[in-house]
Amino acid sequence: MGKFKKTLNERVMCKDGFSFSCQAHEGAYSSPRENGAAHYESVEIGFPSSADRLIAEYAEMSDVDPRESVYPYVPSNLVYILIAKHGGIQSGQVPRGVPEYGVTHCKKDAETTSEPQ
Repeated sequence: MGKFKKTLNERVMCKDGFSFSCQAHEGAYSSPRENGAAHYESVEIGFPSSADRLIAEYAEMSDVDPRESVYPYVPSNLVYILIAKHGGIQSGQVPRGVPEYGVTHCKKDAETTSEPQ
């Protein structure tokens, strides 16, 4: 039986310089919590380059620098708003389910295939 080959999305770099990690898979704080879902309702954001009020309430730990925190279960549509606020995506990837960018800036099926282990 093969195991799913999990690769992380490339860090999102917005046009104004703001950046963050955006992940969704069985080990991430996302919904659904599975690999290769066709659509994610919420995703995990991590380690933004600066604090942003849009995601502050989702911080896993409020007593640390916001740039060093993980933000579990951030609604996918809020990720779209965050990206738009920062001028759009310059580079990087987001999971499927993030409006617009989850189609244009997501891993392609060939990059998320099963491999025997």
